[in-house]
Amino acid sequence: MLDVWLERADLIQQWQLRLRQEPPDRRLVAGLGSQRDWQQRCEALLQA
Repeated sequence: MLDVWLERADLIQQWQLRLRQEPPDRRLVAGLGSQRDWQQRCEALLQA
């Protein structure tokens, strides 16, 4: 996993800069999961 982070260090730094430039009242929400996991979560929200 560390190799993946090191390979993408430039991209990660770009995102860090973008996030620091955002207004303080904005929030970033992230989650881990496969495409299927997120599809199921979104479908469940629509059915509620």
